[in-house]
Amino acid sequence: MGGLPVQLTSFVGRDAELADAGALVSRNRLVTLTGAGGCGKTRLAVELADRVSRDYGATWFCDLTRATDPEMVPGVMAGSVGVEPARLAQRLRSRRCLLVLDNCEHVLEAAAGTATELLRECADLRILATSREALQVPGEVTMRVPALLEPEAVRLFVERAQLAQPRFELTAETSSLVAEVCGRLDGVPLALELAAAQLRGMSLDTLLIGLRDRFSLLVARGTGVPERQRTLEAAVEWGFALLSPEEQAVFSRLSVLPGAFSLETAQAVGAADPVADRDVLPLITRLVERSMVELDGSCGYAMAETLREYGRGALRRRGEELDVLRRAATDAGSRQEHWTALSLL
Repeated sequence: MGGLPVQLTSFVGRDAELADAGALVSRNRLVTLTGAGGCGKTRLAVELADRVSRDYGATWFCDLTRATDPEMVPGVMAGSVGVEPARLAQRLRSRRCLLVLDNCEHVLEAAAGTATELLRECADLRILATSREALQVPGEVTMRVPALLEPEAVRLFVERAQLAQPRFELTAETSSLVAEVCGRLDGVPLALELAAAQLRGMSLDTLLIGLRDRFSLLVARGTGVPERQRTLEAAVEWGFALLSPEEQAVFSRLSVLPGAFSLETAQAVGAADPVADRDVLPLITRLVERSMVELDGSCGYAMAETLREYGRGALRRRGEELDVLRRAATDAGSRQEHWTALSLL
């Protein structure tokens, strides 16, 4: 009970991330891997824990998605270690050990509080957490898990495609199509795996056409897949549901912006009831912290295409799409970016 989950598919790439995360775990008692849904936080954590397990007397894995209420967190942690909640600290004090806390974001305060107590009581405990945002406890160091770069994304897609279609190969004819698929899906591992599985029943050309409605297409079939990873939409929805109403409003409005955008543009687009102009900066900061918006060195901020598509759907459901597009076009026109205004409308 509590041991690392057995993986049924190969681990692809991530050499740099493994090295960086391994160095952080060796020097710090709490390391949290953050990033958007489907970026591979859990898989990276399990792979790292497996590789360093020989350095610990015990390695435990705790899936906090089983904690549907914050009050369940101590019990779920204790169950993963194989003891009653009252004996959890005693068990973790008995040896040098590594505890992987997976999917903390929906019970963040409870996970942070329990982790802090355990670290204070168990001097030889290391915790490796995964979450869409930091736990924000003393001594925590965070590492953002990025999307895969194109070579690794292509390799992952090809390996998973060969599970669906054993004769699939990367050829002069298919390489450009695979690269386009990987680019359209932002190099997100979950999206790539769901897309590759579609090759059981369609060609690469058809897959690319289907990605125009990626949320309808990218659905896992079969058993053994966690509910939040059965569809690409579910993975995004899990994070969106954790946002406050104001954060949801700003996120949805920002989805109309193509490419990178500045704070000024975000304020022009995002500031409308119930969000005041002065509130846009703290709200967009929270969206960055919650892995829904990315920092962009050239302009300020950016949003992955999959998140942007989800946001546009949410904006339509809010009945705001036309108003937000008009504000975006007006802002573009004030900066003499008429081509942007035209493309938006």
